[in-house]
Amino acid sequence: MPELCTTETWKPVVGHEGRYEVSDLGRVRSLTWTCDCADGRQRRFRGRILKTPLGDTGYPRVNIGRFPLKVHHLVLEAFVGPRPEGMECRHLDGDPTNARLDNLQWDTHKANLGDRATHGTDNAGERHGLAKLTWDAVREIRAGGRTGREFARRFGASESVVSR
Repeated sequence: MPELCTTETWKPVVGHEGRYEVSDLGRVRSLTWTCDCADGRQRRFRGRILKTPLGDTGYPRVNIGRFPLKVHHLVLEAFVGPRPEGMECRHLDGDPTNARLDNLQWDTHKANLGDRATHGTDNAGERHGLAKLTWDAVREIRAGGRTGREFARRFGASESVVSR
């Protein structure tokens, strides 16, 4: 079976034109450039594809300038334009590591939260960090058969949690 040939389009990273470019596939590269050193010599920097490790929040980032930048922001700024007031980056497939242009768009915080519910990446119910009960425990409590105190002891929760 023949391989699909995907063309990759590169555009300058906003604010770092002439030094860095970002592609519609979510890759970042430095360009070859030279600078004059203080001692009169010229130093040449060879272009290369940059590593994009995952940051604390699970998004690929790249070190350009003084601060790490999120790759999905670079892609949208280069190909779509600056972030509109009140908008944020939305990953259409719910995968924070997918920084391809066809997976990104500027949208509202409300739309982003809706995506979390759709993709099952929200932290509601038993996925919440402070959850005391699993869905199985809730079903057992709702089925009844014991007192609230007995359920509370069985599941290691307070009686008020069980009653809610």
